[in-house]
Amino acid sequence: MSGNAVYGSRFEPEIVAYTTAGWTSKQIAQVLGCSRRLVQKVRRANGCPTDAGCPTSVRTHNWALVAELTRQGHSADGIATKLGISKRHVVRIRSKTHTNVHPKAPLLTDEEVERATRMLDDGMSYTEVSRTLGRTFETIQRRIPGRGWTREQTGEYNSATRRLRKKMDL
Repeated sequence: MSGNAVYGSRFEPEIVAYTTAGWTSKQIAQVLGCSRRLVQKVRRANGCPTDAGCPTSVRTHNWALVAELTRQGHSADGIATKLGISKRHVVRIRSKTHTNVHPKAPLLTDEEVERATRMLDDGMSYTEVSRTLGRTFETIQRRIPGRGWTREQTGEYNSATRRLRKKMDL
């Protein structure tokens, strides 16, 4: 297996080379002595059409584009749509180029911590605070631990909302 192998077959470097040269899957399979299906899987994994040649080195081009689009914050679905490749292929490229880690969200500002603390002191849940501030539940809980509702409080809240819904439906 080569260092840049995406699919993982020992034939991958040759299949990509023949594909770039314009060979068909059937021709490549005959020359290498492997199945046509394997050739098609490797071609698909490398972003090449399954029965037509890749006029340029699609692999290198796609790797650079995927890495750049990932750094710009695009999703795997968005990148796949833009480049005309599968989402799985985008994930593989991200893994190989070590760009699969999204940048961390900025830390809570002192104002946000102060505001969240007041809301939690007033009895709001972490979920309500996170929705109000536009941050994740985990971010709020990690930064301001020990302010969540107990199981009893959660049960009381759920009971009260159920009773209220029943009264409203009548």
